[in-house]
Amino acid sequence: ETKTLSKELVRVSHGVEGSLVGSQESAGGEADGGQEVGAPGGAEAHPFGIKPGTYKREGWESVVYPCYIASTVLLVVGLSFKPRNDLKIWATDEAAARLKRMDEGEPIEFGKHYGGVVNKFPFVKEELGEPVIIGEVDEDDDE
Repeated sequence: ETKTLSKELVRVSHGVEGSLVGSQESAGGEADGGQEVGAPGGAEAHPFGIKPGTYKREGWESVVYPCYIASTVLLVVGLSFKPRNDLKIWATDEAAARLKRMDEGEPIEFGKHYGGVVNKFPFVKEELGEPVIIGEVDEDDDE
């Protein structure tokens, strides 16, 4: 009874499910009177409905694909040369610098950093003067 039901399903359905059921039965040798079941309407099935060798490029493809390649190359090169700023790397450099100072007999102070680049970001502290308060009348401006 299940074989008869599946044969009836193959006859009725014209979608992908029917072709799958029919192809499974054709492997067993009992598919719809010995006929091989393929794509609906007897047409050949191709991915995306495009026959091999008939694809024509669209206008946007000649611009987008080189951009994909260039951005991938830039990403790989940029990430391979990124600075090492991991916490473990900093701690290793700091420990090595402290051990070197200890071997040389120099003192080590708590809270002072000895490893890494000195003055990596040099900031200059300048005097800015007194802050200006808005709404306050300046006596020098009365002329």
